[in-house]
Amino acid sequence: MKRFKFIYLLLLVLIVTACSQNEMLKYENEPAVYFDGAGYSKVDSINHSFFLLNSDILKDTILVRVNTMGELSSQARPVAIVQTNAGDSAAAVAGVHYVPFDDASLKPLLQVPAGKEYVDIPVVFIRDESLDSLKVRLELALVTNEYFRPGIVEKQRFVLTTTDLIEKPGAWDSRWYFAFGRSWGPVKMRFIIDITGYTDWNTVPTDMTMLTYFGALAKQRLLEYNAAHPDNPLREANGNLVTFNS
Repeated sequence: MKRFKFIYLLLLVLIVTACSQNEMLKYENEPAVYFDGAGYSKVDSINHSFFLLNSDILKDTILVRVNTMGELSSQARPVAIVQTNAGDSAAAVAGVHYVPFDDASLKPLLQVPAGKEYVDIPVVFIRDESLDSLKVRLELALVTNEYFRPGIVEKQRFVLTTTDLIEKPGAWDSRWYFAFGRSWGPVKMRFIIDITGYTDWNTVPTDMTMLTYFGALAKQRLLEYNAAHPDNPLREANGNLVTFNS
């Protein structure tokens, strides 16, 4: 009797395993898509800021990678992507904060090329004036179309935010002050970015010559600006004069 139960259980395990393998095979061969981060990264969200870019840049593109599951195809296959938080408080607005995904300029880019297993979807943010005081949120989801269904459950959604605000760089008091002085403010930061073109404020140059150059350039341009605006020197919103004194 015990032997019979053992054989029965063994057969049951084999049947369940075979069914699971068949389901996995079907899952792998059925065309599906899932988010795989921005470009080379594997994050599931991105915080974007126009503040870190020159003030004349009115649009900026973030690439979000979408991977496929199943066999490759000899034809290009469109990917269906939608915003899921439209209408929510602080939600990004299509056509205002980002270029809609059904825009004619984007349609050719929202498809997996023939013979490829992924596509980098462009999310084109627009520098709207509302971003001067807002951070907006864009929640994306992959949905079913005639070419793909959503794949890995945990990777069917992706979140991006954008703003024109900025916080004080973490290394300001330990490194950046050497070039620009200890005082910090959004107007001062905007001025520095525009005159230096530098945008990666999480990375401090190890070359002290570059820091010295940045500091000298900022001081010279501030003198020129204030000389050209004697009745309205550069100030922060609270009225404090912008300076580059140590």
